[in-house]
Amino acid sequence: MRTCAALALLLVSGAANAEVLDYDYVYLSRNGTESDGNGSGGGFKSFGGHTHVFASYDDTAFYAGRHDDWDYDLQTLRVGAGGHYLIGERTMIAPSLSVFRSRGEAKAPSWDEPRELEGTGYIAQFDLRHAVTDWLEITAAARLTRFDGDSATEMVGGVMFHATDNWAFGALYHHRDGGDTTELTVRYYY
Repeated sequence: MRTCAALALLLVSGAANAEVLDYDYVYLSRNGTESDGNGSGGGFKSFGGHTHVFASYDDTAFYAGRHDDWDYDLQTLRVGAGGHYLIGERTMIAPSLSVFRSRGEAKAPSWDEPRELEGTGYIAQFDLRHAVTDWLEITAAARLTRFDGDSATEMVGGVMFHATDNWAFGALYHHRDGGDTTELTVRYYY
């Protein structure tokens, strides 16, 4: 127990002094969904002071899958753009819009065989990020997803620990129509 406390104190004392609200990073995430996928990964790139673009690949049905008791085997590619604006010195709002394409199979408990699922959707999202310190960020988001004729809403909240100038680790809680999950993520800021 003392070793864990000493390690935590060491990490906090040596934490990053970089800008924690940056939009120039790549990431890998693992979300506790009901699928057999490995997770998602992607990246963000900012330009022009207030604009960012992003892309991601997901194989866990994270964006398209919403039924808690279904089994998904989907691959999803997502691309989008957004803006980010400081409110004060340590708080940022970031609206964004993205489109995604999902393809694969889904199986409901009442079906004998999986069925092909393919389609395009979009996500409208509003992020709120706050740098509590130079190494600790809290984040919240509201997300509306449209896919295959259905709509889903989602609320996200979590923390990011910026361990160094380049590396951050976090946990995000997702509350959505189809159930709640926890996402573990690692980011590399470039």
